[in-house]
Amino acid sequence: MKEFNVIIPSAYKDFAFLPRVVKFVKEYIRPKEIVIIINIRLSKFLPPSIRNDRNVIVVDENTVVDNLNFEYVKSCLSRHGSPTFRTGWFLQQFLKLGFATSKYCNTEYYLSWDADTLPLRSIKFFDESEHPFVTMKKEHNEAYFVALKRLLKLDKYANFSYIAEHMMFQKSAMLSMLKEISKCNISGDNWIEKIVNATEPKEVNSFSEFETYGNYCLNRYPDMYAIRQLNTFRKAGYINGRFISDRKLGFMGFDLDTASFELGDYGCGLNKPATYLYAKWIKFKEKIIKKLI
Repeated sequence: MKEFNVIIPSAYKDFAFLPRVVKFVKEYIRPKEIVIIINIRLSKFLPPSIRNDRNVIVVDENTVVDNLNFEYVKSCLSRHGSPTFRTGWFLQQFLKLGFATSKYCNTEYYLSWDADTLPLRSIKFFDESEHPFVTMKKEHNEAYFVALKRLLKLDKYANFSYIAEHMMFQKSAMLSMLKEISKCNISGDNWIEKIVNATEPKEVNSFSEFETYGNYCLNRYPDMYAIRQLNTFRKAGYINGRFISDRKLGFMGFDLDTASFELGDYGCGLNKPATYLYAKWIKFKEKIIKKLI
């Protein structure tokens, strides 16, 4: 089986949940390494179990990829007339793409995994012929494909969506895609600026790293990926929020592969008040911290 690393871009709101995510990723995915990408100035707020884990590498989102940082992305969006409150949303997408160029990318494959998602049972990411899997989803946002057409002169090739809670990227395919984007006729000095300038400024959700990469590979390397469906539960937080017990997660794992626990999903049981207050407290602390750093 091919070796791969897992990368988990994370914001402060997910820090308390990270130990659980790391624990489950280790148990059910078993990567070579786990790379957590954060604003390094917030590293002191990471739980000790993460900071002291020898199999976890914590890297700075503002230096892990050359010429990519929060302020730079914000300035690109501002010049393009796009809403700058989406800076973090664009940055985490660019980190997933640009990680292929990083010194930390020491395997041919790397798996991007959402910081609010738990694998609930063993998941294989390569078939018997060692083709990596992509997970089919149902979603469509036309703005994503407008950008795809402008950047790579490609249409939507897949009859499904690539937007899942994870994506197995191949380093060489990613480098090839970024090289093509860098050479396209969209204005900009690099692939970051060209992607921003290829989007519709008035669209809040105007680019998808997963749809772009997935359709690029389907066109350029049609035999690279194997396609599959997983049983995923995006709104698992409504059960008991992030306070859900391992016992309940074990029951969910009988017929689910992954479960996502968004901070704003409060559930409907006895833990709802606690979960609601916890989410409000985290959001309040996040605002204060942003003013201090």
